[in-house]
Amino acid sequence: MQHMSRTSQYELADRLLGGTLTLKLASWRADGSSLEDIAYKLRAEHDINVSTATVYRWCAAQGITRPETEPAA
Repeated sequence: MQHMSRTSQYELADRLLGGTLTLKLASWRADGSSLEDIAYKLRAEHDINVSTATVYRWCAAQGITRPETEPAA
């Protein structure tokens, strides 16, 4: 079994969401969702199972910052 790269994970998730993953991530973060919340939403609402660390990397790669109300990690 070949290990899936982070990039292809993002691309696959984005494809499953009809090309809207970046918009969803930005919207959820702007609404104050934590990284844990986002990982849960992806799993529960879209059957995309990724870790909180993966959501963090995706947000960082897209320039999506944490809400001002969230403490720094």
